[in-house]
Parts: sequence; C-alpha cells; structure tokens
Amino acid sequence: PRFRRKPHWLLSLDPALLDVPVAALLEETAPRPIYVVERHTTEVIPGAGYWLEASGRQGAVELSPLFVGIGDAIYNSADQRKKPQPPAKLRWWRPLRLDAAPREDRLILPRLVGSGAELDACARAWRGESVLLKGAEASRLNLIEQVRRKPAVIHFATHVLGTEVTETHAAEGRVRGSANRPAYGLIALSLTEHGEPELLPPREIARWRVVAGLVVLSGCESAGGTVLQGTGLMGLTRAWLAAGAQSVMGSRWATADEDGGLFRVFYRSLSESRRGPAQALRAAQQEMIRAGGWRARPRYWGAYFMMGNQ
Repeated sequence: PRFRRKPHWLLSLDPALLDVPVAALLEETAPRPIYVVERHTTEVIPGAGYWLEASGRQGAVELSPLFVGIGDAIYNSADQRKKPQPPAKLRWWRPLRLDAAPREDRLILPRLVGSGAELDACARAWRGESVLLKGAEASRLNLIEQVRRKPAVIHFATHVLGTEVTETHAAEGRVRGSANRPAYGLIALSLTEHGEPELLPPREIARWRVVAGLVVLSGCESAGGTVLQGTGLMGLTRAWLAAGAQSVMGSRWATADEDGGLFRVFYRSLSESRRGPAQALRAAQQEMIRAGGWRARPRYWGAYFMMGNQ
C-alpha cells in the first residue's frame, strides 16, 4: 500500500520483468479497468549501479530547443525517391564486366509509409525549431551534424532490425545468422550509394558524445536487447544513455506504421508544460485511453516506456 500511494515509480527491474508493460497492468478491475498509468508515472532505469554513477556525473547542460526527426528513409530501389545511379564510365583498357544479378545477401526493407506523417505531426506539436531528415537525407552524416547542435529531442521513425543482422556486417547490410551473439537492435537509415541501408549499431552509438535531452525510438521492438545480471538491459536504449542522452523512449514489441497519434500528444505535453519526458508519456497514454478506438487498447500505447538516468 505504501508504494501504491506514490505518484512516481522509478523502476530498477529484474531481467525477467523488463518485458512487462508495467504502465498497462491493471491496478483495479471494478467498476471499470484502471491501469497503472492512470495513477502513476513509471520510468525504468538501466540498473541501480548505473543510475547512481550517471547521477553523480551530471551537471548543468544547456540544450537547444531543437527537434530532430529522422525517418521515412529510402530502403529499397523500388522507392521512386531513389535517384538512379549514373552508369560507370568505361575505358577502353578495362574489360567490361556484366554483373546484373542481384546479391543474395542484400538487405531489402519495405518503406514505412506512415513515418513521414509521424515526423510531420511531431514537428507541428513541438514548440520550437525542427529539422526533419527524410528520404535520402536520413543518413549517418546528416544525423551526426544535427546531433552536434545539442538538440532537445532526437526522434527516429525508422526500421529497427533485430539480431538476424549482425554488428559485424552492419556497414554492409548483410544478413547472417547470429544465434550465439548477444541480442541488440540496429537503426536502419537510408540506402548507401551501394544500394544497402546504413545501419547504426549500439556499439557505435555508445562511443558518440551526445548532448541531448531525449531520444525516441518509435520502431518495432526498439528497446530489445540482452539483459545482463547486475548490469541491466543492453541495446539501443542503453547505448544512447551511455552516449549522453538524458532519457530514451523505446518500444517493447512491434508497433503500427501510422501517423503518430500518441506522439502528437506527447510532444504537445512536453512542449507546453514543465513536465519531464516520463510525465509527458503518461499524459499521452492517458489521452489515448480516454479517446477510445483502437488507440485506447494497451496493445498500442503500452508498447512504449521511458528509460532515464536522471
């Protein structure tokens, strides 16, 4: 009862509990279902030791009121936005090599048709400057350039690939088995000049020096990763925290490719009030419940949770 009276829950979860959508659990069932999120703000920390260490090294950080959105990337050659590659120049002293057969190990992903509308909706709800990296602009170099500006928010509306793509072949986009490797996700950006998606693995992200308030990973199962005893959840969420982000929002399961109904409310709440990210997420989830329809189901809003080191 003492814990149930607390409005804010800071959760350091055992490994098996990290998959539990705490905000979507039922606190009462009668006279109507009441979810935990209706009475409590919940925030996950990577582990008690990591949280204490991060709290000890925090100082005053000045962020720019900048929203950086990256998504609606070009994932395949059938995308009409993809510019055709100019033919290679042939010289008379070089033999002509015809190799028209596609590579069997090339990674081909479908376009996320709703991700562009999601980014537009988020930018409109955000009260401040916004930069949207779409199509061919959704690249590693452009992302790094915007990260240097110390944005308040970095929002990814991209594919997040699981362990079927290994970190060893991330730069090549090649599919390989990885049953014996740790689980993690990779952020898929637009095609390179070689026709393969740029992939950002957690190991690379963790080496960056990022000054950012919030990183949002709206892709499917973006919070997935290996759970190490005494260390906590590893993966993209932990990598962004290690790089310097103050908070990271991730998803526990597959999410809908839609126009970002929850995120519109989330960014409006985050911009118009002094609420932190965890409180803004709670406000958005509560509005989804009240709105009714398919977005009111925990299957939609319960996928997302906030992880922080504050």
